[in-house]
Amino acid sequence: MLACPIVVHHWPQFQTAAEKGKGVTEAGARAKKAAEEIKALWSFLDRHAGARPQSGPSPQLPPAKPKKVSKKVREAAKS
Repeated sequence: MLACPIVVHHWPQFQTAAEKGKGVTEAGARAKKAAEEIKALWSFLDRHAGARPQSGPSPQLPPAKPKKVSKKVREAAKS
């Protein structure tokens, strides 16, 4: 069994980014080390779990089916 060699430390930037509604990879220059750890973790997972294709276009999801709207809701939206 393969174990993940990537170490993710407890960086305060994780909490700061979450409070702003962002991920640490979007947090900017102050979160560089934390972002590098997360990118390395995702890279390892992509290579070993096969979750995402390594190259080529991303798979397309089928279009969502429209939800049925009741007559009451349609009438309320008109007024």
